[in-house]
Amino acid sequence: MLHHSDRQDRIHIMTLDHELADDIYERIHHYRGMDNIEIIQPVKGNMETTAANILKSARDTMNSRMIIFDVRNQTLPMLQRAYNEIVRFNRPDFNHYCYSILIGDGPVKLHQPNKKIDVFNSYLADLRLDYSPAVFFGNPFLHYSYDEITNLALYNQNKLPEMIPERISRYFKDEHLTVRKMFRYFRAADIEVNMRLEKSGQRLEKLKSLYGRILAEEFSGDKDRIIKSLTLGGCELPGEPLKLNLYPFFFEEWILELVQKAKLAA
Repeated sequence: MLHHSDRQDRIHIMTLDHELADDIYERIHHYRGMDNIEIIQPVKGNMETTAANILKSARDTMNSRMIIFDVRNQTLPMLQRAYNEIVRFNRPDFNHYCYSILIGDGPVKLHQPNKKIDVFNSYLADLRLDYSPAVFFGNPFLHYSYDEITNLALYNQNKLPEMIPERISRYFKDEHLTVRKMFRYFRAADIEVNMRLEKSGQRLEKLKSLYGRILAEEFSGDKDRIIKSLTLGGCELPGEPLKLNLYPFFFEEWILELVQKAKLAA
């Protein structure tokens, strides 16, 4: 197998979602120790990101120490061809010279009542086999019901949703919360850069409390186990090596550690 050990301090973000890409970029860019890391998105400026753009950039990822994949159920079918090429070019180096990070929503059955934590097992197993990820982050703010996604496909040309999921919005007073607002609020984008880390930490404590409440309600039988998805180590699943983590908790810490490991391996 052909290895590419001469990689650069570079991270590729693979997604069709500008809001998610911006959130990832801003979190990494302003995190301590990441000053010299180049963060690359499929396109820059006002150009629209398309699956074709991402496919064209597949070979460029062979120079990166990390690739972040958006593997949500809505967007994955559109990006599958591009992702297959990216994985083909990089698989021999995964978890050594290069690390893959996944950000997704979760299994379709996640919205069913009385579910158990093992609803994630086959979902994560498939992702692990396809992408050899070092870590998976689920994002509740990007996990929509089957009906919500179906309506977008039928009536909005399968556009990415602007509003947060209905199952999440009921926890907020503002009924018109957009994904953009939520991302910006929890990374403290409205605060001066030198105070942003502290303020973001305070807001993440509130988000942790909210996530804890949601997890306790949705996984009442497994709440003590699934709450570990909010920790650095993540939530272990029976018989599945890949753990469940929730975005954005400890996201930057994982990124920095893995980029450094990839650099040392080279």
